[in-house]
Amino acid sequence: MSNNKAKSSVKSIGLKQLCEMLLGVELTKLYQMADWRIRPLPNGMQDYARSDTHYLIPAYFVLMQFLSNVKDESLHKNQLLLDFS
Repeated sequence: MSNNKAKSSVKSIGLKQLCEMLLGVELTKLYQMADWRIRPLPNGMQDYARSDTHYLIPAYFVLMQFLSNVKDESLHKNQLLLDFS
């Protein structure tokens, strides 16, 4: 299967949705489209950047644990779509 076909067949979600599904944490996206070139960064933007990166490793471990529990590789894609949709 070509790389383009593989990409188009996989449902894409963002970090916000991933954290809600895996960790039960609701991230704010208030500063997502802010001008990140400004210095010094306001406290709110610093908090936003910290929260985005803070949950990456816990989300990774929860997702890896889920995938390790799915024994049959052919079920991975279908199970992910059912459990996380």
